[in-house]
Amino acid sequence: MTGFNGNHVILRLLVAAVLAIMVLWPDSARADRTAADPVDLESLRERLQELRRERGIYDPALIEAWGDLAARLSEGGEHEEAAASWQEALQVSRISAGPYNPDQVRIIERLAREYEAAGDREQADTYHHLLFHTRDRLHKPDSAEWVDAVIDWSDWKLQRSTRRDGNIRPGALPAGELERLRTLQARALDSLRAAEDADHRYVEDARVGRLLRANVLAALGQTAQVLRQPAYLFEPPMVSQYITRRVCRTGSDGNQVCSSQQVENPRYRRAQIQERSDQAGRELQRARRSLDELRQWQSSASIGELDTDSLQALEQHVTQYERSLRRRSFRGW
Repeated sequence: MTGFNGNHVILRLLVAAVLAIMVLWPDSARADRTAADPVDLESLRERLQELRRERGIYDPALIEAWGDLAARLSEGGEHEEAAASWQEALQVSRISAGPYNPDQVRIIERLAREYEAAGDREQADTYHHLLFHTRDRLHKPDSAEWVDAVIDWSDWKLQRSTRRDGNIRPGALPAGELERLRTLQARALDSLRAAEDADHRYVEDARVGRLLRANVLAALGQTAQVLRQPAYLFEPPMVSQYITRRVCRTGSDGNQVCSSQQVENPRYRRAQIQERSDQAGRELQRARRSLDELRQWQSSASIGELDTDSLQALEQHVTQYERSLRRRSFRGW
């Protein structure tokens, strides 16, 4: 019994000692566990130099070596250095295997992620753009791989441009880029619809929900773009900017002199405002149609891609724009 008590006391002392070490261990020492091991990094760099000497600076074996170094740097939080290593790997891949090859997709994805982790959104956007461009060149339009590329590209652009309340920041995406994004989304959706078969693959495809949600957000973004543009940029289709008027005056000799003059149509300004309202309304109708299709898809799908809160948030955004447009039309903005 005495031996048991003695062992129990020793065990309690050991536990207390371990807890004390954990409390007193400096934060810097804990951080060192996640920092890149200098010895490990040095060995990776030495391996790189050896491969460059033996095989040349553009040998395909260097792609993996640069990737190993980048991964180790990323683990240690050195994201900018990791991105630089992936850039070297991308250069080797382009020269050794051509400007567009499947291996580049993985490299460019890592480049985009490293710049995101580093907080460099502009560079991240550059490589997300390159990633979509590369996948667009590698895969046939309407293929499953192409649809995935459109979804990833769309998700990134909308994520980068969406405010905390879920709306796209006005002006965050140029109008032309938004329109192209929506065109790609529509084609990808058509491709998924065409692939529907007896097993209702369209209904069960989670990509449909992502595309429809993105389509709603893009249409709302386009609505915001239209509403923030000055009315003088719009050209009403049925109203001429100028009209001809006959102007008469009495001359010094007492005779009336008449001439035709071109003056601005007083209805043109009102027509420009109405055209802006009509364009915003058309964009908003597209958002409403996509939202209705999303709701219908959600009720049919069994995968639960979007929760009820997400649908309600989208509904709220669309309704807010509809109310705003009605108020503007009533005031005549």
